[in-house]
Amino acid sequence: MCTIKLENYNDNKKKINQILIDHQNEHGQEIYKRKEEISLALYNKDTYAGGLVATLTDHNIHIERLGITKECRNLGYGTKLINALLVFAKRNDCHTITVTTLNFQGKNFYLKNGFTLFGEIQNVPKLGNSKYYFILNT
Repeated sequence: MCTIKLENYNDNKKKINQILIDHQNEHGQEIYKRKEEISLALYNKDTYAGGLVATLTDHNIHIERLGITKECRNLGYGTKLINALLVFAKRNDCHTITVTTLNFQGKNFYLKNGFTLFGEIQNVPKLGNSKYYFILNT
């Protein structure tokens, strides 16, 4: 008999990751051999102006968060972060960068910076919003 219960997020995530790694190995798929967290902080003079955090997995980087303070938006700082990430990607043999964003966030920003829109889900995370999926080949 099986049961379902709430469990600590990080503990459960580690167990699931191991199950998935074992499954991949059973099928001769060696992925997730390389995993690294990336954190880029942006300063305007000595004041924190924003940043980017991402995860490198094998040959892909996924941007988890990118934010610029209100005072520093539309000054090209977000593009500077993307360009710094591109340099990092090329130095680390990463072939793609992926990101998701919502309709009121960075859709046009990512398009302007060369990302390709490859998916959209409407009414996520709530009615009236859309979630967009982007990829950039490095």
